[in-house]
Amino acid sequence: MMNQNSLKRTLSFRHLVFLGLAFMTMMIIFTTYGIASQVTQGMVPAAYMIVLVAMLFNVYSYGRMVKVFPSSGTSYAYAQKAIHPNAGFLSAGRL
Repeated sequence: MMNQNSLKRTLSFRHLVFLGLAFMTMMIIFTTYGIASQVTQGMVPAAYMIVLVAMLFNVYSYGRMVKVFPSSGTSYAYAQKAIHPNAGFLSAGRL
């Protein structure tokens, strides 16, 4: 008997935006602006923009993977199904 498990999607876009803002608020409090400014040679806003673009690519790729594999939600499961069964361990940081 093949039992298909799936998750019920209850978070809306609005919920995800608020969760993201709550996460970023904590990052703002604990950010060491002086170190970031020194490392980026005074280009902290540009560094944040580069990271924003990288995160948007990540969000886009996760969105595509959710459509292909709707029963999973972790990088482990996506790497395991899309690349190779052993690749999931690499994405989870386990060897």
